[in-house]
Amino acid sequence: MSMAHHAKETEVSDPTARKAAFAPVISAGCRCLILGSLPGDPSLKAGEYYAHPRNIFWDLVAHFLAIDRDLPYATRVKQLMSRQIGLWDVLAAANRHLSADQHIRDPHPNDFVPILTAFPMIETICLNGVTAHKYWNRLVAPRLLAELPDSRYQRIRLLPLPSTSPANAAVSRAVKYDLWSQAFCGLTCPFN
Repeated sequence: MSMAHHAKETEVSDPTARKAAFAPVISAGCRCLILGSLPGDPSLKAGEYYAHPRNIFWDLVAHFLAIDRDLPYATRVKQLMSRQIGLWDVLAAANRHLSADQHIRDPHPNDFVPILTAFPMIETICLNGVTAHKYWNRLVAPRLLAELPDSRYQRIRLLPLPSTSPANAAVSRAVKYDLWSQAFCGLTCPFN
């Protein structure tokens, strides 16, 4: 089962509009799912995950996985999926002023029960930033604990990581690379 990347309708021109996440980018062999909080306005406008030119996500992918940032988006995503990595967001929708996570209001989480059931090989979930981690713990984890078999939930390793967003200037690029290397160079994800 493979889910293609499709943007839901989102009005980007209104900076306080309700913003909606993309569909998951995932393939049958996915073992690692990287989750942001909710796409920022540049990503929503481009219809691509991590489209802001100063977001270092694709730089990290280039560094650790040798997937060139300058390749067309569809090619980069296809290469990620070939390495058993998927992309999605913790939130399905929220009201948010521009791209600022601190201005998220009325968040609604994505439904992870069907994804984790349909893709049983997912064993690592990387949370891109403290906002993704916060909403995972608040809105997603309680439902997973209630609805997933204990054995399935216990097989999932959560890896909270610093946000790759340019808004996360408090963490240096070097520290981000060091911490993200855990996701790309070890743990349970067979990236090589």
